[in-house]
Amino acid sequence: MIRSFLLTLLLPFFSSANGLAVENFTIKQSEVTFKAIGKPGFLRINGESAKVDGTIVKDGSELKGELRCELDKFSTGMDLRDKHMKETYLETKKFPLSILKLTRFPFQTDKTEKFKAMLDLHGVQHEVEGEATVVQNQNKLKIKAEFTIQLSDYAVNIPSYAGIKVADTVTINVEAEAEAKP
Repeated sequence: MIRSFLLTLLLPFFSSANGLAVENFTIKQSEVTFKAIGKPGFLRINGESAKVDGTIVKDGSELKGELRCELDKFSTGMDLRDKHMKETYLETKKFPLSILKLTRFPFQTDKTEKFKAMLDLHGVQHEVEGEATVVQNQNKLKIKAEFTIQLSDYAVNIPSYAGIKVADTVTINVEAEAEAKP
């Protein structure tokens, strides 16, 4: 009887490995941008207007989760370039989403930390590394993250036209706000 009573009292403290409660967050607002620099270096392609959705689990001082981005939502400011990017290079009809899986991201609020995650893009998965700042304010998380990828790692052909070529390295920025699920 006493053991049962003690287990009932202590069970909430064992809901995670470090004794802190697990919290689930849903992405409410977000923006994903990318920057690709061409060769020669005067060519700069900025993609914007994409969003992520998904969930983040805060387990003590670690974040886990999955963020999905609809690749068709990116815009570079030129309709013809967007069409080529989506149809020829990213093949968004065949691979409509990119998925970033945070498997383990230790963080301290309002401090920039390094993270590793798995990115699924163009049907290929690779580990990515980057930096992120997470600020928790009660039941909300604000996240700013940056990482780079090599297009060739994901079997994406490198766009080129008339001797001008996009560099293999692309920098991706994600800003998101998430709210705790009730």
